[in-house]
Amino acid sequence: MAGVDATEDAWLGNVYRRTPEAGWVKHRTVQNGVHVHDVAGFQGAIYAVGSGATPEQWGAGDIYGHLWRSSDTLASWDIVAQVHNEGTGDSRLTRLLAFDDALWAFGYRTNAEGLIDLLPHGAWDGAAFTLLPTDHALASVYVIETDRVGPRRGLVRGRDFGVSPSVQRAWWFAPDATATLIAAFDGLTVVDVDVVEATGELLALTVDGADWRPDAPGEKRVRAWVTAAEGDAWSEVFDLRTYIPPKSIAWWRGAIYLGTDTGEVWRAVAE
Repeated sequence: MAGVDATEDAWLGNVYRRTPEAGWVKHRTVQNGVHVHDVAGFQGAIYAVGSGATPEQWGAGDIYGHLWRSSDTLASWDIVAQVHNEGTGDSRLTRLLAFDDALWAFGYRTNAEGLIDLLPHGAWDGAAFTLLPTDHALASVYVIETDRVGPRRGLVRGRDFGVSPSVQRAWWFAPDATATLIAAFDGLTVVDVDVVEATGELLALTVDGADWRPDAPGEKRVRAWVTAAEGDAWSEVFDLRTYIPPKSIAWWRGAIYLGTDTGEVWRAVAE
């Protein structure tokens, strides 16, 4: 698990690892890791993405989106790819999506006014980091979250700035960069997904509205959906009206559970 903001030392980022024997252990080892946003395993190594620089670079206004690799179980990290901020604003890689043969990283770069001027999504092949072409379906998407939901399929969620006004959307994403818009979620915001391990089915939690924000006041319409493994025919599981929108969904021991920002866990009860 990534430690988003460095503690104790601003120039060493944190990654946390849990084992049944030792519990959670903090590894304060990510060089230049001012921010560490995501971690994933890929081809025998552990990768992380974030933002940072050396103290000297930071003082000069040079900030880099980073892709780090650890081959010694988090004891040390190598910088394998960087995206420069061009001397202004910020530059970050924020999400990873790892398949057996492809590692994808998604991020953003801002200009001096704090506005996004580049979405540096790209693939690491073990030797080089290659950006998506500018005409790709996700080239104008600020990626909020990624999930691997099958051997050859991921789910990418984000805000599409290629349309005006911008909207929340979700795409199926394949290792070869094929992105397919999930039409069933038009007009909805996908908040979380969970794979049912026993069946491979995919659960999705949505809130009505393609411009929904967590701090929006008023009652929300929250729905859960399910599709078969590798399927794309979504069936509604439940429809809930609430002023406290859930943020997470999981299937566990024969029931659906929801988690909220208020620290509560809800269990769905069959009528």
